[in-house]
Amino acid sequence: MISGKKIIERIEILHQQRILRGISQTELAEKMGISKMELAKIENKELIPSITVMEKYSEALFLIAVSPKN
Repeated sequence: MISGKKIIERIEILHQQRILRGISQTELAEKMGISKMELAKIENKELIPSITVMEKYSEALFLIAVSPKN
């Protein structure tokens, strides 16, 4: 099981990527299928998201790990 500390570290990385890519909370929340308020709570560490929501966050930011092709 992933610890709360690890989840928070990953949220911080994803939040930084959202800012660097110039994506608003509103735009990202829409892509994730959650409310802007829920995303704000996640980014402010007021809400620990489910694994599914973390996957949606990563996918919405195009941070999906892709296996190298041989």
